[in-house]
Formats: sequence, C-alpha cells, structure tokens
Amino acid sequence: MKYLGWILLIIALVIGVIFYGTRYVGLQNRLEQQTREAEMWMSKTEQAKHQSDLNATRQEMAPDVSLLLADVFPSIDSFNLTKWAKDTLGALTNELRRTKGEIVVSVYTDDKDAGLFTKAKYYDAWALSAAKAAVVTRFLQSAGIPAERMVLQAYGIPRVSQATLPDLQPLSTRRLEITVRAGQ
Repeated sequence: MKYLGWILLIIALVIGVIFYGTRYVGLQNRLEQQTREAEMWMSKTEQAKHQSDLNATRQEMAPDVSLLLADVFPSIDSFNLTKWAKDTLGALTNELRRTKGEIVVSVYTDDKDAGLFTKAKYYDAWALSAAKAAVVTRFLQSAGIPAERMVLQAYGIPRVSQATLPDLQPLSTRRLEITVRAGQ
C-alpha cells in the first residue's frame, strides 16, 4: 500500500505522456500545417489580385498609358509590334483623337540583352530607344494621329516608373509611355 500512491502517479504520468503524444502533438502539427496552407493561399490571392490590377491597368485606355516593352515588342532585338500592342495602340488612337495637345511617345530601354546585330546598328541604348519609339510613332500615324501632334522621346537608361506600374522588377522598367500634353 505504501507504494500504491507512487504507482498511481507513474500511471497518471504515463497516460498524460501518451495523451500528449497522440492528441496534443498531432493537433499542434495539424494547426501548423493549416497555418502554412492559409499563408500560401493568402499569398496566391495577393498575387492574383496584383495580376488583376496589372491587367486592368494595361486594358485601361486613358490618354496617359504606360506599357511594358516586353508586351509591345517580342524581344529587345525586334522592331515588329506584337498583336496585343497593335490592338491596344489601335484602341488607344480613338481616345487620342479626342484629345487636344501634343502626344508624347517615350520609350525607356537599355541594350543589355541586345544581340550583336542590334548593338552594331544602334550603338547605344538611347539610339535603340529612339528606333523603338519611331516604330510606335509611325504606327499611331498610320492609325490616323497627325504627325504634327506627335513628339518622340527616347531614354537610354531605364528609369523607375512611378506612373502606372510602380512595383515591377528592374527589367520591367523597359517601357513605352504615351502621354498627352495640354495644348497651348
């Protein structure tokens, strides 16, 4: 009888350890797993929202537009507009015809990934930007925008966009901007 209290205490401890190992630790692991899964879904939701915001920005046809060069030209060496760019710029011309003032076509790029032929023909990033801006300007002219309203600007060093697409990667600062300056 003298050891009965100790035996019961040891049995209670063993039952407690077994309960802890089978119930509590299992619940704790499942809770951690569900927390990680919830964080993953929250991240995916944020990414989808961000992508949706970018798509809405790209589809918005305001007179001030910023487009990624990767969407406008298939590659850094290409001077052919993508189908998406032709459709987008074509729809934009309707808005631009209704405005008054100068239409400024600005291209920001670098020649970092340009091929040898492109680097030989366009000796620096500024010349490459000017050539790409000329392609866009000619397209807008062919769509009915008068040449006397157009101003071409070329930038050889990509500047961080603060207008439409503020939180993109550095290569995404290669862009085309079309703005309307109020007429005098």
